[in-house]
Amino acid sequence: MNLSNIKPNLQEERNGLDERFPEKENGKIKEIHRILKNYEKMEMLKKLQSNIPIQDKLDIIEKNDYSSTYKPINMKEGGLLNDWEFEDFS
Repeated sequence: MNLSNIKPNLQEERNGLDERFPEKENGKIKEIHRILKNYEKMEMLKKLQSNIPIQDKLDIIEKNDYSSTYKPINMKEGGLLNDWEFEDFS
């Protein structure tokens, strides 16, 4: 799937569009872009779940590199471990 034809910001390419409601059009384009990205991720997941060699799977992951978009997990965020932080032991 080639996403190069769809860009989230099309201010310079507004030829022929109804420019009375530009935010509505940009919202639709962003939504289409998000759906296509999720479609690409789903296709990648299907490939990774298939019976191909592990090295091929690693190559697919490396080629797409979605790992940089994930935020690291912080166990203390949200106060989950606050019950275990006693002032007496600090």
